[in-house]
Amino acid sequence: MASGNTLPGFLIMLSESNHGKIMISVTVASGTAVEKLSKEVDEVVAIPIPEIFHGVDAFYEDFDLVRVMRI
Repeated sequence: MASGNTLPGFLIMLSESNHGKIMISVTVASGTAVEKLSKEVDEVVAIPIPEIFHGVDAFYEDFDLVRVMRI
């Protein structure tokens, strides 16, 4: 999760529903995104949260786009 900017709309929808605990779990995240979203949800889990974050793709051997045919 690079910036966390795509989740707030979904979080608004969840806040309007009868939900329990909201937890976001991702494979890697920037500290900025974790800090921002920690204020909006009950828990954010990301391992690792690197000090220097250039992009999610840096943490994967193969970060090719997923095409509809592969889904």
